Amino acid sequence: MSKGWLSWTRSNDKAIIDVLVEQAENLVKATSTLVELMTKYENVAECLSKITDMEHEGDEFVHKLFSIIDQTFVTPIDREDISKLTSSLDEILDYTQVPLTDSCYSKLIHPLYL
Repeated sequence: MSKGWLSWTRSNDKAIIDVLVEQAENLVKATSTLVELMTKYENVAECLSKITDMEHEGDEFVHKLFSIIDQTFVTPIDREDISKLTSSLDEILDYTQVPLTDSCYSKLIHPLYL
């Protein structure tokens, strides 16, 4: 398909849905890592690094999705709904880091030491 003056009118349904799926999968991985850390209390630095990397990757998904939406005339879902969905997924991912900040995590006590 050539990139003519009407190329902006094409629908990017697959690209939009694919990014939303990737973003959701990234969120599941991050929350699974958080659950694993909170239940096993092992490899704290490694888990923190993984979650931080996944959070940055999640930010990239948001930017990528907004870029696709800006270049799309017809979206498979209402633009505002896509925006709210991707922003909500990103916000949840941001919250996975909260328990792992130095000030919060240092106050957690391993159950064996109670």
